[in-house]
Amino acid sequence: MNLVSYLTAANTSGLFELNNDGTVIYSRFRQNNQLFNPNSEMVGRNFFEEIAGFENVCDLRRIFNTFVTSDKFTDNFVFDCLFPDEIIRVHVLLVRAIENSFPNPADIVILDIRNGVN
Repeated sequence: MNLVSYLTAANTSGLFELNNDGTVIYSRFRQNNQLFNPNSEMVGRNFFEEIAGFENVCDLRRIFNTFVTSDKFTDNFVFDCLFPDEIIRVHVLLVRAIENSFPNPADIVILDIRNGVN
């Protein structure tokens, strides 16, 4: 697997729209609680395999998959992103949404990751 890491210890905060298998549909990074312009380089890549660069990404993927198969509309929790030299504690919000502007509505999940959790 060719890992192209965009989520790093220095930049873990952002808003990501994913389909049910984790492919990025839309993304924006956040710094100082401000969202930056959309990042089109991430579109079409799998968030868990190509975007997230922390060592325990499989744990976040497991939580995501459980959410996708559940009947919950939202979930939020604190997650420790493990990097080689540090641990970044983030707040994660998962929100289920339906894209219905097309003939075949698509299920999507909004993954909102914010730094600054004590």
